[in-house]
Amino acid sequence: MKIKSFFINYVIVIVFISCEIYSQNNITIDFCRNKARENYPSFSNSENYKVINELKAKNISNIWLPKFNLNGQATYQSDAIQIKMPVPDLTQQPIVITQKTFEGLRGQYKISLDITQNIYDGGASNALKRLNNVSYEMDLLQQEVELRKIDEIVSDIYFSILLLKKKNEIYDNIIFLLNERKKAVESAVINGVLQISDIEKIEVELLKNKQNSNEVKSNICVLYMNLSELLGINIDSSQILEVPLPQISDSMEWNRPELNIYDVQKNNLLISNDYKRSDVVPKLYAFAQVGYGRPGLNMLKNEAEPYYILGIGLKWNIWDWNSNNHERQISKIQSDITENKKRSFQQSLKIQLNNAKTRIEQIDENLSNDTAMLIIQNQIL
Repeated sequence: MKIKSFFINYVIVIVFISCEIYSQNNITIDFCRNKARENYPSFSNSENYKVINELKAKNISNIWLPKFNLNGQATYQSDAIQIKMPVPDLTQQPIVITQKTFEGLRGQYKISLDITQNIYDGGASNALKRLNNVSYEMDLLQQEVELRKIDEIVSDIYFSILLLKKKNEIYDNIIFLLNERKKAVESAVINGVLQISDIEKIEVELLKNKQNSNEVKSNICVLYMNLSELLGINIDSSQILEVPLPQISDSMEWNRPELNIYDVQKNNLLISNDYKRSDVVPKLYAFAQVGYGRPGLNMLKNEAEPYYILGIGLKWNIWDWNSNNHERQISKIQSDITENKKRSFQQSLKIQLNNAKTRIEQIDENLSNDTAMLIIQNQIL
């Protein structure tokens, strides 16, 4: 967060630079910000987040589609169902009743297709959809926070270039005035009015200002290189950077995406409560099984045959030892923590804004005094 430096640079540039008619090669700060955003590698992530959101939404919708599972097994068991019953032997006369034992298969195999269909899920899928949308909104806000940082970097470089260019103009004027003053002093020395030491004093001032001017020019070149890197295009000193009009408002902090993130986080906690509440709601589903095995459903029939089962099921977590209630209490506390963080952030923004305004007023007054002093100095020289 560089609100203070942003506003200070804003006012300094406005005070120093007068209005001009700009050429078509002029560059605006909005152009730089937009171009830097487009050139930023994470800029395209918004489309990626959109695709992810759509894919997750499709997966959530699939909850209401039937599920198919293919199962198969082959087993051998140490025991099987046995039934003993009297059976008459009709081949003998008189008829003899004998005891016979019927035993099920010990070696068994089967393959089946299991189908399940949700009928009522207690609102879980609806809560998941809302959570997915909140997650998508959070991703976009986080990206906007990241892009805002790029805006701040571009703004700092942009206004630094304007300031340094104006500084360089001042140094050039001072150097010009000192050279004119030097000529006048040299003439006075020839006429015996002044001494050579007076020329040496002016030369010292000339060297200082030339050194300062060279340093400023070097810094301007570096800043143009950094700006070109951020924008992904070549920007040189021949292109004029336009001075935007300052827009300072007491409500500027409310436009920051960080505040929206806190609101989305609170909404996410509320929806999470709805999803957790669905854990203790009865869930209804239908199921079917179509299979082929030996034996089939008749365990006493020692033949392979097809079979099917149809039914409806109910799941209900009737007691969770208050775990769900505890989770909702945790969410409520986390929501309060998020609200406190939001208020702290707002308070911090207000303090920074007040400090920036005070500093701007001081700089404005100092610049007015410096301008007046420069005018007087020019008249003296």
